Amino acid sequence: MKRVCTSIVLLVLASFACTLGAPATQPTSQPAAQPLETATQPEVPTEMAETASTIAPVNVNNYAIFSINVQDFSHPAESAAVLDKIITLHETYNVPVDIYLTGQMAEIYAAQYPELLERLKTSPVVAVSYHVRPPAPYYNGYDWMGMAQMSPDQQYEVVKRYETHATDPVTGQTTAASGGYSRVAELIGYPPFSAGALADANLEKQVMRVFKEMGAQFTISHGRVNNLGDVKDGLYIKPEQSDYKLYEHAGQDATQSFEEALAVAHATKGAHAP
Repeated sequence: MKRVCTSIVLLVLASFACTLGAPATQPTSQPAAQPLETATQPEVPTEMAETASTIAPVNVNNYAIFSINVQDFSHPAESAAVLDKIITLHETYNVPVDIYLTGQMAEIYAAQYPELLERLKTSPVVAVSYHVRPPAPYYNGYDWMGMAQMSPDQQYEVVKRYETHATDPVTGQTTAASGGYSRVAELIGYPPFSAGALADANLEKQVMRVFKEMGAQFTISHGRVNNLGDVKDGLYIKPEQSDYKLYEHAGQDATQSFEEALAVAHATKGAHAP
């Protein structure tokens, strides 16, 4: 049986994407995928022992990437509390997790929840990545600035300005304050491993150019088969053969829905083992 990569996307009060991340303290040019069973398993807490005893043995042919896309600026207290619990869960079981921050959320955590930001920086299982949301004018289907009619050099300058300056969420314009990808890198102490904007096709090349120049190693692409080693405009693409979003399976049997996602990954044409 071929080995596959299944992306597990968890909800933190919003919507989502995912990426392959190296340990935050040891950035590499191409992080290596690891089977889940290689992680050291701590003693299972008493309250979870019964559930744990029913879990089927790990299939060595399957790989999973856990990714959290962080929002929500309207409910920051709830967002911070959920993210703190997620980090604790992953630390308990020594399972790596990629956490995607926008510049705005990174600023909120830094100002209002500094202890959470410190956990993001120092947790041995967390790798921080970056994603873009409106009102950035190069977000997919959100070109309110008319960037499609600009020259490539003009597009590049716009993207670079937004990824180095804060954005006014009301006007959509950049401000004099630092922000974007560069600000997240400053706050966490290293360039976020992956950067995703889901930009329109005619803007994507310049967006990837800026991210690569600023230190990103990976990007994301949904709706297609992405194998380990695939490249887009100079950045590796996060491997993804089945995008398993937990918030789409609320109320369902967790084991069954996950096994179904694995079956989809194995049956996906063009998917290759990492």
